[in-house]
This record gives sequence, structure tokens and C-alpha cells, in this order.
Amino acid sequence: METENAINALIAHAKKESNYKKGDKITIVVSNPNFHHDISTVVQSDVKATEFMKHIAKILSSNEHLDIMQCRFNVKIFSIPRGSGKCAKIINLANDVRTKKCITQIKNNDNLCCPRAIITALTYHTDCIFGAKRNIKDIRKGRKVQTELAEELCKMLGDYNEEGFTLEDIKNVEELLNIQVKVVCAESFNSIIYSGEEKETKIYLYKNGNHFDVINIMKAFLGSCYYCCKCDKPYNNKNKHRCSTRTNACKLCTKPAHSEETKNKIYCENCNRYCFNQDCFNNHNDVCKEVYKCLVCNKITLRAETHMCGYSRCRNCEEIVKTGEHQCYMQPKNQKLTQRNTFGLITKQNKIPGFTSQNLLWPIILMVQSSASRPTRNFANG
Repeated sequence: METENAINALIAHAKKESNYKKGDKITIVVSNPNFHHDISTVVQSDVKATEFMKHIAKILSSNEHLDIMQCRFNVKIFSIPRGSGKCAKIINLANDVRTKKCITQIKNNDNLCCPRAIITALTYHTDCIFGAKRNIKDIRKGRKVQTELAEELCKMLGDYNEEGFTLEDIKNVEELLNIQVKVVCAESFNSIIYSGEEKETKIYLYKNGNHFDVINIMKAFLGSCYYCCKCDKPYNNKNKHRCSTRTNACKLCTKPAHSEETKNKIYCENCNRYCFNQDCFNNHNDVCKEVYKCLVCNKITLRAETHMCGYSRCRNCEEIVKTGEHQCYMQPKNQKLTQRNTFGLITKQNKIPGFTSQNLLWPIILMVQSSASRPTRNFANG
């Protein structure tokens, strides 16, 4: 009993010193000279001394003796990101009017900025929320209906962190509403710190300190022409983007690699390709809209490009040429032309009395030609 009280006191002291908040994670690591390796508990929201002693008893074998005086206890507390603060000024984006328009700020006086942001983000996909048609403008402006829907979402969840939604609460919302949430963090240079399971409906939240806002359009947020929701990368050329290749992803449906046990090939008549199984066939629509397989030359081609069998675009001269017969060499660079002047002189022989006995060349016409103009003539008096 004294040991349990001492461990509980140790945990309480660690919480106090580390500014522990509800929703943070705790683990205890015990080291002892008689242990082959350190013993630690599972990272969880809270740890009790009784559960901790039972955990050690399960790990230790019957011939091991635990001397509490030789043990060293390390309590590790992990601070989990949460959204509970009031509206703050947007970091690094306040001066950019174009980017600021793509963010809907959540103005609140409670700890429900995250559920408010989720409800507001849904209005950019549908006006039917929780089975009823809602006024989208009132929700985005933060009026009473936004508060009511946020509180209703919390009631539907049941168990959640009342001090501010954590990433686990966001994951539970994804399962409840069948959506995918991606969190962009200002402190991480506007990178995505959380991305849920792939779903058709995707919403983006902007975490700035302890506050969540809504990103309406990611391409506007990043200042690009296009944005790929699969690999989360911006790009400007529509036909030249290639998603990052993943070794553990299927190239047809972009889902995690399928197991060989589920292999059952299904032919798609739209793209002329074989899908791995039924799930792959159901989820490959996005890829099917972009590429297809030519039945003549068996080449995978983009639908946006004009395809001719036996022809391809030369990477050197950028022209459509016949494959195997085109001989292309390095193209010269376009150099800036410098202006050059060419002079021509037409003369005649004249004898000047009293000056010399020899004939002198007397200029008649002077011709000047520039590389940037037509030739001109100047007549000399003589």
C-alpha cells in the first residue's frame, strides 16, 4: 500500500511540474539493475499505481525479485495539441489579402473552436447538416446556429476532451461523420500534422496556437493554381503533376497495397486496365478519369493529351515525332544579336595639279550597313 501511495504521489508531482492538462499522455519507465531491459507502461491518458504494479507483475517472471529501493522511476508526459483558445491573428497570412480570403475565422468565447470549425467546413460541401437543411451564411458568420450545431456534435460524440478537442477527438469525429480531416499547423510552417483515413469528403483545419480556423480552398491558401488532395502538394501545370510514388500504394486506386490473398482481377472497360480486386475497382474512378490504356500500342496515356500510336513527344525539341525514327540533337540556344556595322567605299582616281604626279583615290560613295537596318548611301562631294 505504501508503494502504491508513493507512485501516486510521484505521478501527481510530475503532472504538477509539467503543467499537465486533460488529454495529455503519460507513461512510466522503470529501470533496475536486475532487469534485462527497462519496463514501461502503455502511453495513455492517465496511469494509476494499482494498474502499474499489475503491469509489472505480468512482465516479471517468478524467479525475479523486485527491490523497490533499487528501482528508478521516470514519468514521461506528452503534451497533445488541442484547440481551445479564442480567435487569434493569423500568423504570416495577415498581410496577404488574397490568402486571407480563403480562411474562415472562428470567433468564439468557449472551448469549442474545433467543433465549430468542423461544422463550418462542412458548409463548403453541403447545406444539409445532421439531416436538416441549414443556413450556410449564418453558420460561417458564427451566429447562434453554429453554436447549437457544435454542441450537438459534442453530444453525439459523448466522450471528448472538454478543455479542447485533441487529435483523438478529431479522429472520432471522422468516424462519426464519415469524413476526412486534415490539420494544417502554423507553428510547423503551414504543413499538415494530421491526416485521417482517406474519404470522399475532405475538410482542412488551420491550427494557430490553441485555436482552429477553416481553410476553404487549399490552392488559394498556398498561392498555387492547383492542389492535389492525394499527395497534398500544390502545382501550377495541370498536365505535368505526378503524385509522389509510394511503394505501399496501389497505382490504380491509390489505396494501400492489396494482399495477394484478395487478388481477383476485374477488367474496366473505361480505362482498359485490370483492377486488383473489387475494392480496387470501386476506388479507381479518380485514376480512370485521368489515364487510360491504348488497346493498339498498350501505352498508358493521359486523357487530356492527344494520343497517336507510334508517336511521342521528344523531350529535346518538344515536338511530336515518330518513335524510333526521330534523330534529334542538342538545340542551340537563342543568343542575343549584337549590332555590327559594315562600311563600303566607292572611289575614283583623280590627278590633282601641282600636288603630286600620281593619281589619288577620291571617294564618291560611302555605304554603311548595320545588322539591324537596311544599307544606306552617303554621296561625297568631289
